[in-house]
Order: sequence, then structure tokens, then C-alpha cells
Amino acid sequence: MNITTSKGNAQYSTPNGNIIKKTVSNSQVYSVRIGKNYLEYLDDYETLEDKEGTPTGFYIKDDNLFLYPAPDDTYTVVIEYLTLAIGENDFGDSVYSLKNDTDTIDIPEKYENIFKNALIT
Repeated sequence: MNITTSKGNAQYSTPNGNIIKKTVSNSQVYSVRIGKNYLEYLDDYETLEDKEGTPTGFYIKDDNLFLYPAPDDTYTVVIEYLTLAIGENDFGDSVYSLKNDTDTIDIPEKYENIFKNALIT
């Protein structure tokens, strides 16, 4: 997922899934980056002062991703995440719960028999 920031706007929608955590230079980081720079996850965001600049950190609040400092320009933030989508509808759009008779579950072929057996038992 790519987010294009706008000057002064720190709040953006989170991806529909879980942000991947990875090891970079022997440190665990969340896969939220601008260019090659990974942004730091900020636990103590309530103490941050209002500030604009190149974002170096982020936090999640009320299902929104906040960049800190607030962008002073346009940046492309790249977020790698695991989707919570479980299948597709008739139009090929991702679905997050099966609602219609024509919705299908998207699982790797090698797991189909295991899944079918789990449903039967």
C-alpha cells in the first residue's frame, strides 16, 4: 500500500490488514517507510509536540495512521501488510466476510483438502 502525503496532514487510513514487522540491521521494525528509511513506531505519542518536517515516526489511533512530524511536503509512504481479505466476490473484489452465495474463499491450492476436511468434521 502506498500513501501520498500532503503538507500539514498527519492522519491517513490504515491498510485493511496487519502491518508486517521485519528485521532490518538486527532490529525489529514495522514495514512503514519513506524511501529506504523505516519509520519508528511511537508508543508515547500523547507527549509529542506539533511539528512539521520529514516524517520519521508513526502511530496508530482509532484505526488511523498518524505520521510524525506532520509532513512538510509530499512524500510516498510504503506500507507492507498482510491482508485480512478472505476471498473474492463475482467481480474479483476482495471480501472480508462471506455474505453472498457466489463469494469464494481464496486459499492456496495445497491447503484445499485440509480446509475441506476441516469443514466436514
